[in-house]
Amino acid sequence: MTLFAKIPPENTARIRFTKGNTALSEIIADELQFTFAHCECVLHDATLVTALIGLGVHRYPNDEDYNKGTIIQQFIDLPMTPPQYQEWQHWLYQMVGRNYDNEGALGVLLYLPLHERGKYICSMVAVNSLIHANWCKISDFRTVVSPWQLYEMLTSDKRCIIHQIEYAKTA
Repeated sequence: MTLFAKIPPENTARIRFTKGNTALSEIIADELQFTFAHCECVLHDATLVTALIGLGVHRYPNDEDYNKGTIIQQFIDLPMTPPQYQEWQHWLYQMVGRNYDNEGALGVLLYLPLHERGKYICSMVAVNSLIHANWCKISDFRTVVSPWQLYEMLTSDKRCIIHQIEYAKTA
């Protein structure tokens, strides 16, 4: 069974943490010592904005082709005021087409402060969207936040609604 993103409640930023059945997903999760390897921002229509290696930042449909191979997912909801949500969504739309941060991804895996300015990995798309919506403050933009660090930040914030982990069912 394929796992799909679910439409978030009104004025709620939803972050989806995932792991796929690919070797790269396994390597990332193992290297980070984390259940998940990737994260995405889920918009009001369940489309997904994220950065992917080799593709950069795009808005993806919540369909079978995009979600195939997702074996585990968890949603974290961030309730926002209407102006915050509008800014969050607007910033995500503006990021579509940006390049992938290959140095940042390498830095996350090697625990080094590497980053290509103006480029993004999945978790930095999410973090920067929250900063631009005035939902959180992170003063050091030179450091890349990994999916694990974003997850830790959100799960420790009492404003967040943390959903149960979901697993793909095999036939």
